Amino acid sequence: MPWDFIMIKIRYFLFLFLALFCVFAAFRCWTVPNVLIFRSESVGDIYVPTFYPPTDTARLKFSDGAVSAVSVHPDSAPIVQSNGLSIYRVSSTSPFCHTTPKFCVPGREGVIVLSGQNEKGPVFSSSYAVLTEVDTSLSHLRHLVNKSSPSQRLFVVSLNGRVKSVKELQNSGGDFSINLRDFEEFSYKFLIYSFVSSALIVFSIYILLSPGSLRFFRELYEQNKFSSLFVCVLWLLFYICVFPSMFCHDTIIHNANAQIYTEWYSGLYFIYNSCVRIIGFEWIQLVPALAGLLSVLLLLRCGSLAMAGRPTWQKRLLSTATIGVFVCNPAIIISMFSQQRYFVVITIVFLAISLWFYGYFKSLSENRPFSRSLAVAVLVLCGLSWLLRAEYLAVFAVSILFFVFSKVAAGRSRLLVVAGSVCFIMFMKMFIDHAMPILYDYNKDLAKWKYLTVSDISMSYPYICQGQVDQELAGIIGYFAPAQKVCEVGPESFWWGMMSGKAGLNAVPAMRNLQQRVVWDIKNDWRPFLHYRWETGLQLFFGDIWQMDSRYRRRDIARATGVPVDINTTIPDVFGLINDHPATRGLNRDVISLYVRASQAVNIKGLVVIAVVSIVALATGWSWLTPLFSLLFVAMVIPIVLVAPTVNWAYLAFIPVWASFSVPLAVCEILVTQRYFKNYAPRGWLASGFLHMQRFVRFAALSGGCWALDAVTLLVLNHAAHLPPMLANMISSCLAASIVFLVSCRHIHGASGDGLLKRSGFYIAYTLLLIIVASTVLPVLMGYLVQLGGLNLTGGRLLLLAKIIITPPQLICNFFVSRLVAHYTFPSRDR
Repeated sequence: MPWDFIMIKIRYFLFLFLALFCVFAAFRCWTVPNVLIFRSESVGDIYVPTFYPPTDTARLKFSDGAVSAVSVHPDSAPIVQSNGLSIYRVSSTSPFCHTTPKFCVPGREGVIVLSGQNEKGPVFSSSYAVLTEVDTSLSHLRHLVNKSSPSQRLFVVSLNGRVKSVKELQNSGGDFSINLRDFEEFSYKFLIYSFVSSALIVFSIYILLSPGSLRFFRELYEQNKFSSLFVCVLWLLFYICVFPSMFCHDTIIHNANAQIYTEWYSGLYFIYNSCVRIIGFEWIQLVPALAGLLSVLLLLRCGSLAMAGRPTWQKRLLSTATIGVFVCNPAIIISMFSQQRYFVVITIVFLAISLWFYGYFKSLSENRPFSRSLAVAVLVLCGLSWLLRAEYLAVFAVSILFFVFSKVAAGRSRLLVVAGSVCFIMFMKMFIDHAMPILYDYNKDLAKWKYLTVSDISMSYPYICQGQVDQELAGIIGYFAPAQKVCEVGPESFWWGMMSGKAGLNAVPAMRNLQQRVVWDIKNDWRPFLHYRWETGLQLFFGDIWQMDSRYRRRDIARATGVPVDINTTIPDVFGLINDHPATRGLNRDVISLYVRASQAVNIKGLVVIAVVSIVALATGWSWLTPLFSLLFVAMVIPIVLVAPTVNWAYLAFIPVWASFSVPLAVCEILVTQRYFKNYAPRGWLASGFLHMQRFVRFAALSGGCWALDAVTLLVLNHAAHLPPMLANMISSCLAASIVFLVSCRHIHGASGDGLLKRSGFYIAYTLLLIIVASTVLPVLMGYLVQLGGLNLTGGRLLLLAKIIITPPQLICNFFVSRLVAHYTFPSRDR
C-alpha cells in the first residue's frame, strides 16, 4: 500500500513536469534573430524605452550611410522584396558605390540599402541600426522612442532568420510601434533550460509537500505563529516595494537572453540566469528572496528548539531578537533583494547554514542522528555555493568533514550520503567546466587568463604607482596601454576601459608574463604589496553599501544633473525590468533611504559582533559550531583581500550577514548543548580539552577587557606623562594583570580564596618578571617594525601595534601561571 501511494505521487509529479516542460517549450524557447532598423532621416535619435533618462546603451547605433527622398535602385538584384520595398546587399567595389559613395558607408552588416516606394512615399536609405537579443528582449519589444523629427520613418528588416521581410513601423503618438514575434525562431538551447527549469520547479514543489517540510511548517505555525507571520508580511512588502529587484552591477541577463556563454560570473550563474529567462526575467530575484526568508524561518525554529521548556517571555524575547537582527541589517536586505553574484551565493550558503544548525539542534534535542535528507540538502547547497564563488570551497569542505567525522551525524548511511552529494557536485563542476564550453564553443583558457589578469593588474599597482617603478612590469602592461594609466584611473577601470578589449588570444603570452612578473616582484619585495593590501583591507572593511539605492533617487539625480546612470544599471533597464510602480513609489523611497543610513562600514561592525559573540559562546557553553563558522568566515577574508581586483564591500558581505546569524545561533547552541550535555555528560580527553578551552576563553575575555585598560593606560603614561615605553608598560601591565588574577582565581580556575594575598604576591612577582622581559622586547620590536617599513606607522600607532604583537604569548603564559598559582598548595606552618 505505501508503495502504491508513492507511485501515485510520482505519477502526479511526472505529469506536472511534462505539463510545465511542454508549456515552456511551446512558449518560452523562441528567440528573434538580429533585425535591421532603417531610418528615412539622418537627424535625431531613436531609443529603446527606458525608466531612466535614455543613455547610449538604449540608443540605436545607426550607421553613417546616407538617406534620400528619391528612390534609387542599386545595380544588383534585391535580396528581399515586400510591399514595394526592396533590400540590396551592395559590394563596396560596385559601380553604384563609385558613383554614389556616400550611400556605401558600411555598417555592422556591411553595405545594405533600402529602396522603394509604398503608400507613404518613396524612401532610399543605407543608414541602419542592428537590434539583437543582447540589446533588449526582442520578443517583448513593443515600441521605440522617437527623439527625431515627426516626419521620421522607420523600417524593420529581417535577413538572418528563416523569415526574410521588410516592414514599415507605424508611428503611434510620436513613437513607433514594433512587433517582432513574426520573426521568432525556435532555440534548442533554450529547450535544455526548459527541461532544467521544469525539473527544478517540480522538485521544489515535491520538497515543500514532503512529510518533513509539512511537519516543519506545522510546528512553525504552532510555536512561532505570530513571529513567522510578521516576517512573511515584512518580506512580502519589501519584495513588492523593490520588485523585480534592486538591480546593480554584474547583470548578465543580456548574455542569457542571447545565449552568449560566459564564465566571468561562474558557469552556474549563467545557467541560473538562463533558467530565469525561461520563467521570465521578472522573477530573477525570487530564488534569493525565498532562500533568505526560509533562513529566517529556520532560525525561528532553532529558537523554539533551544527554548523548549522555558518561560514564554524568554521564547518571545529570542524570537523578537532574531527578527530584529535580520530586519535591521542592511547587508541581509541587500543580499535578499539585489541581483548580484555576490549576493545570490550568500543567500544560498546561509540557507545551507540554517538547515545545518536546525538539523544539528534537532538531533541533539531528540538524541538521534542527523537527518539524511537535511544532510543531503546542506551538502548540495554548500557545493552549489562553491560552484558560484570559489572562496566558498572552505564551507563545502567543512560540511564534508562535519558529516564524515561528527558523532552527531553518525549513522550507517552517512558515508553514502556524503559520497553521493559530493559526486553530484563534482558532476556539476565537470559539466560546467567541460560540457558547457563545448556546447557554446567557448574558449575557457582565454577566459581563465582574463579573470586572473584582473587581479594581477591590481596586485601590480604598488610596483607601478608607489615607490620605485618596476620598468619590466611597466613594459609588460604597456603592451595593452601606458602603465601610468593604472595609477591615474585605478586597476579596475584600467582593465575595463583600456585592457579588456585587447585581451584576446594573441595577448595570452603577455598576460602570462604579467602574472609571472607580479609574483616575482612580490617574492623579491613583499613589503609594498603588504602595505597596499593593508590599505585595501581597511577600505573593504570600512566601505559602505553603495548598492542600497532607490531607482527613483537614481532617476532624480540623472534628471537633475544630466549625468547618466551607471552603464551596468542600464542593462536591466533596456530589458524593461526597472519600472515605475505608483502604488509603491513612496514606500520604495522611504524604506531604502532608511536602510541607507545604516549602510556605513557594515563589514567592520559585523566583524566586531562576530568576535564578541564567538567569545561569549565559547565561554558560556559547549558551543563549537558557531565559533567554528566565525573562524571560517574570518579566514576566508585573507585570500579575498590579497587578490581583490577593486574595493567593493560586497567581497566580504558574508561577514555582516553572519554577524546577524551568529547572534541567535550562538544563543541557541549554548542552550541546546548545555541541556544535552547535562543529560549526556561528555567524557574522556575530548571533554577535558573542551573544559580547558572554555576556561581559557573566559580568561582571554577577562584579559581582553583588562588589556584595553592596559593599552589606554600605556598610551596615557607614554604620551601624557612622558614616561619611557618600558616604565609605562610595566605600570600598565602590572595593574591589568593584578585585576585579571584576582577575578580569575575563583571564578575561572575554581580555586578557593585561601591565601589569596600570598597567591597574589607570587603572581605579582611573576608579572613583574614577565613585564621586564616584555618591556625589554617592546622597544626592540618597535625598532624592527620601523625598519620593516611598508605599514608607515609612527608614534602611538606603532606602539599599539607592537603591544598587539607581544600580547598573545603573554596571554598564554598568564593563563597557565595563574592556574598554577591558584591551585598551588603552600606548605603548612605546622610542618
